[in-house]
Amino acid sequence: MDPPRGGPVIDPAKCRLMSVDEKRELVRDLSKSPESAPDRLQSWTRREIVEILCSDLGRERKYTGLSKQRMLDYLFRLVSGKSSGPVEHVQEKEKGREKGKEREKESIPEPNTTNHHQSPAKRPRKSDNPSRLPIITNNSAASDVTGPTNNSRFCQNVACRAILRDNFCRRCSCCICFSYDDNKDPSLWLSCSSDQHLQKDTCGFSCHLECALKDERTGILQSGQCKKLDGGYYCTRCWKQNDLLGSWKKQLVIAKDARRLDVLCHRIYLSHKILVSTEKYLVLHEIVDTALKKLEAEVGPISGAPNMSRGIVSRLTVGAEVQKLCAQAIDAMESLFSGVSPAGSRIPRPCMVPPNFVKFEAITQTSVMVFLDLVHYPMLAQEATSFNIWHRMAVTEAYLTNPTGIILPPSKKLPVTGLAPATSYIFKIIAFKNSIELGSWEIRTKTSYQKDDPRGSMPGGTRLGQIVRA
Repeated sequence: MDPPRGGPVIDPAKCRLMSVDEKRELVRDLSKSPESAPDRLQSWTRREIVEILCSDLGRERKYTGLSKQRMLDYLFRLVSGKSSGPVEHVQEKEKGREKGKEREKESIPEPNTTNHHQSPAKRPRKSDNPSRLPIITNNSAASDVTGPTNNSRFCQNVACRAILRDNFCRRCSCCICFSYDDNKDPSLWLSCSSDQHLQKDTCGFSCHLECALKDERTGILQSGQCKKLDGGYYCTRCWKQNDLLGSWKKQLVIAKDARRLDVLCHRIYLSHKILVSTEKYLVLHEIVDTALKKLEAEVGPISGAPNMSRGIVSRLTVGAEVQKLCAQAIDAMESLFSGVSPAGSRIPRPCMVPPNFVKFEAITQTSVMVFLDLVHYPMLAQEATSFNIWHRMAVTEAYLTNPTGIILPPSKKLPVTGLAPATSYIFKIIAFKNSIELGSWEIRTKTSYQKDDPRGSMPGGTRLGQIVRA
């Protein structure tokens, strides 16, 4: 590039389109005409000048104590190779400003400044906190400083400033939207670091949790583009599977102790969204779904925006109840993976036994046969001494005090009669070992529309037999 060496002030709009290397070459060419060069660069912002200085020196420094004119003077001296000693600026005539100007001189970054040039009052750098880049202490020009090459691109995040090797920063930016957060909250990010033994070569990229929830490629939501994962997600860069329940738990931990209403609503919304289409972790999702509905009944629909009104959780009538449900969901998840059983029992807790062992046979207009298929759950079949069963219409709230019937092993069936045609019912099954409750399940089914039209076996885990609460 060969810019003109004289003429009017350089157009700022054109400068914004120039790279750092092009701006440096422009300054180097303008330095050959030192009389008019500073005036032509007056339209540059302080940020643009600092960007060239930091790139030329290979390290970051702040120039908050210098005027734009003094920064331009130093920039021209630096690119012309004259910066071989401490920078001496124009003497100020006012003696009252001498002390401030001396501090200003000390703040100027010179790559070859030695100890005998430094002010005695300046504190030495600690040995355990060295400079970001090594510095060569000789009389060579600033371009000899070791560090990134002039062609290197740096992350725009001032808290990162890593060298870019892609179209976004791998260290601090989202691999889906390519953006970074000024104040990064790790609980709102997902990182590709799978703990599965067959997936050791993970890329280490990270993304916003909300970006992953919206992107069809992650497999969180059912879509035709990618196979759905239950409790996990696909990294959009390396396509490895990663755990999602850890992030689900983080949201509830924060919601459980939240004091601000916007934080509580946002975290419960995210935890609900993570498992909204789950089939494997319905027990966990139902608890969060209950908390979300209680919250929406008081504050209205929750859209997930983190900047909603900043109320206080303690002022909500359901605040304590919602946070108690968050703690209950966390305990259920920990029990699910720890395998700890209540009261010293050897069988898994209820959340470990899915509801599909409960099936409905011979469904007619007025009756249904409840069948317990415990073939795949032998420990529950061995431990349980009875299964108490209640039923109610789905539109009603409470069950009768006495159970509809009791199944005593080895019996596995219980006929229920006196039902209304084409009506949804909820059945509650509680497993007991003597007087100790082992597990509880609630399952929905519906009677037939037509007379003498019995339906076949229908497992409790299907759409007509989903969990209501566990």
